[in-house]
Amino acid sequence: MASTVVAIATLLGSVACSGPRVIPDNILIDIFHDAYIANAYIDECNINSDSLYIYEPIFERYGYTMDDLQHTIMTFTERKSAMLSDLMHEVNSRIDAESKVENRKMIILDTIDNIAKRAYTRTIYSDTLIRVKHMRDTTKLRITISDLIPAEYSVSFDYLIDSLDENRNSRIEAYLLTYDTVQTLRHTMMLSRYRGKAICPDCLGKRLRKEAEYVLVGGKSITELNQMPITQLAEWFEQLAMGNRQLDEAFGILLTEIRSRLQFMQDVGLGYLTLNRMSSTLSGGEGQRINLAKSLGSSLVGSLYVLDEPSIGLHPRDTQRLIHVLKQLRDLGNTIVVVEHDDEIQKAADYSIEIGPKAGRHGGELVYAGAPKIEKFTYSLPPYRRTWNNYIEVIGATENNLKNIDVRIPLGVMTCITGVSGSGKSSLAKGILYPALRRLLFDTGQKPGDHDSLEGDVAMLRSVEIVDQNPIGKSSRSNPVTYLKAYDEIRKLYADQPQAVHTGLTAASFSFNVAGGRCEECQGEGTIKVSMQFMADVELICDACHGKRFKDEVLEIKYRGKSIYDTLEMSVDDAIKFFSEDKSNATCRRIVERLQPLQDVGLGYIRLGQSSSTLSGGESQRVKLASFLSKDNDTKQIMFIFDEPTTGLHFHDINRLLRAFNALIANGHTIVIVEHNMEVIKCADWVIDLGPEAGDKGGNIVFEGTPQELEKCEESHTGRFLKEHNR
Repeated sequence: MASTVVAIATLLGSVACSGPRVIPDNILIDIFHDAYIANAYIDECNINSDSLYIYEPIFERYGYTMDDLQHTIMTFTERKSAMLSDLMHEVNSRIDAESKVENRKMIILDTIDNIAKRAYTRTIYSDTLIRVKHMRDTTKLRITISDLIPAEYSVSFDYLIDSLDENRNSRIEAYLLTYDTVQTLRHTMMLSRYRGKAICPDCLGKRLRKEAEYVLVGGKSITELNQMPITQLAEWFEQLAMGNRQLDEAFGILLTEIRSRLQFMQDVGLGYLTLNRMSSTLSGGEGQRINLAKSLGSSLVGSLYVLDEPSIGLHPRDTQRLIHVLKQLRDLGNTIVVVEHDDEIQKAADYSIEIGPKAGRHGGELVYAGAPKIEKFTYSLPPYRRTWNNYIEVIGATENNLKNIDVRIPLGVMTCITGVSGSGKSSLAKGILYPALRRLLFDTGQKPGDHDSLEGDVAMLRSVEIVDQNPIGKSSRSNPVTYLKAYDEIRKLYADQPQAVHTGLTAASFSFNVAGGRCEECQGEGTIKVSMQFMADVELICDACHGKRFKDEVLEIKYRGKSIYDTLEMSVDDAIKFFSEDKSNATCRRIVERLQPLQDVGLGYIRLGQSSSTLSGGESQRVKLASFLSKDNDTKQIMFIFDEPTTGLHFHDINRLLRAFNALIANGHTIVIVEHNMEVIKCADWVIDLGPEAGDKGGNIVFEGTPQELEKCEESHTGRFLKEHNR
């Protein structure tokens, strides 16, 4: 899109006409869309930049010229300036006019909001945002309504509530600045559909100046070494020798250090990575293991290492390597504390501490401490394997290390994509399958990875969703019950209480996100953050609400003896039991219906008001899963892609997860799982095993079929471990 705009700007003034006109919003959007397509054609066909005449017919097709575009832009700039001036004037006038009205503050707020809405409809991007809203409604994009619809702004007006007469102009200017910022963000969101990333034509993605490649060691430049997998790089350094004797001693020390650090990376199962791999593309488990390798290289002693599930993303074949590294750190004189569910790592421990017996408020007690005592826990095989006739086929996948493979993904069943770490699983599922389906179904989303085509029964799918471990909300106010829309019903229940009706409290009064019923001292946070300048900030419990987040008049409203604060402090299990007792209340029944999926996925222990920021990656993933389980069953044929959903899950909770998967499949959906857990793999209907190794030695299809057939595949590492697991 940027190149399109530059090209159009180049032609501004090239077409002369008299009396330029303002291009209507809807036509302007269509022109820019056609120009974008034309620009893509120019790039694809390598048309000379002098051939920019291709844009002129686009404007002529709609009955306009390039001068009309220039005039439209200038008019919009003037219009926007006048709009803001008019808005300032009108707000000032209304404040003066309503100064003697009892409820003048609310009238002023309503006035400003309505004026802003009118101003919004006058921008040239209004039609685009309407289209984005439609796209959001049809594709279920994770975009809040407040980002799109002016009638539902989430812009805070709290600064206008207090001391309206003081610094009136500066407060209005602050509002205008906020409003303009929102418009800028929307503009950026609109342009994002037409923007993308491309490899730098100068360095070809190597990120170094060409002069850096002039220096060679052993006939290879530093960019060539950075692009080699660590396993291959280690072999190259083992064979490397220097001919200059004067450098032998210094080079030998350096070479020994390089070989040692590369070996540490292989020991933790990361031999498939390249040195130029971006850290942002690493999984949490890979990042953790890189820190382990760094610790081994530092040779520190007397240190305490605390590791949170280091086996994440690790194939059972590589677990023994990880255990070996942990023992190396221990033998150096360090203390290793590991939070882990993997039974192999538990067996290798010197001392075991079990906390429980259950989760949440029912846990937190010392159940066992002593030598590891691990009982093998396994689930029975499903009574039958679901069969399939329809499928999605990825043709010619070559993203990252994939070797031009053709893969069929069955529809209406549970498919596991397996393989050793670095074999190409994520490249296939998250890099190609998900974005390619998004492009085909909705004509939106990121560019898919390298592949020839996506064929098969795509028309049978209505949507595709990826359920990863990213947080469900970045705000400290977000929580699981707001994510599942259960809190809407809870607020409605309290607003219907006789005392609430008598005092004029509405459902909005029981929200800690908006002004009204929340504690304004802490803005509904329950805590106040005190800046300590150059030291870490300190969080203190709010003195006004004592951490309860609401005003006293709101807390006085009770349902069956429970205030809104008491309800938010309940666990999901307790809340389901509490609201189920009132069987005659329709609102209570809806609350239970929306909370039940959380219990079904093993999250009955979390509190209703628990901040989303305190949830682990695995818990966030299961909250997303619960949100899909809670939706109506009329939305059929959605493909769900899960990336290691068993992360952070105890053996006993995996069975609940499998039941949730079966519920989605029973509703007509498709499940695709990237997984290493043998219990999940053996319960799948179809398995796609990639490998046989990692990095450049992976990326091939080792096996396709049922788990029973996988056990017989001698070339598959997954099949071998699955066979041992089922003994």
